[in-house]
Amino acid sequence: MRAIIIFVSLALSSAIACAAETQNKIPTNFQGLWASELRFCETNHEYNLRINSQSLEFWESSGSALSIVTRGKNELALIVNFTGEGLEWIGFAHFQILSDESKLIDISDPDPKNQLVRHRCP
Repeated sequence: MRAIIIFVSLALSSAIACAAETQNKIPTNFQGLWASELRFCETNHEYNLRINSQSLEFWESSGSALSIVTRGKNELALIVNFTGEGLEWIGFAHFQILSDESKLIDISDPDPKNQLVRHRCP
C-alpha cells in the first residue's frame, strides 16, 4: 500500500514539476535484458531483469504492467500485477535510465544505497 501511495504522490508531483505522461506501453528505450553485471547477460542470474512492452520478468517472478507513467524519456514508473512462487501481488517499480541508455537504475527505494544498477545486455 505504501508503494502505491508513493507512486500516486510521485505522479501528482511530477505532473506539476515536469509533465508526467501515462503510456500504453513501456517505452522501447527501457525494453530489453538488464543485468547487474555484463558477465551475467548470458546466464539466468537472480538480478537479471527483462523488460517487455507490457511486462517485467525477474528471476522467479514476472508481472504485467497495470499502469505505465513516464517523466521525460529517462524515467519510468509502473504499477505491476506480479506472480511468482505461487503468489500474486500488486507492486511498484520506478526506474531511471542513463542518457546513453547503457544503465538502468531501480529507484523504487529513495535511498541511493538500496538502488540497484543494471547494465543493458547486448
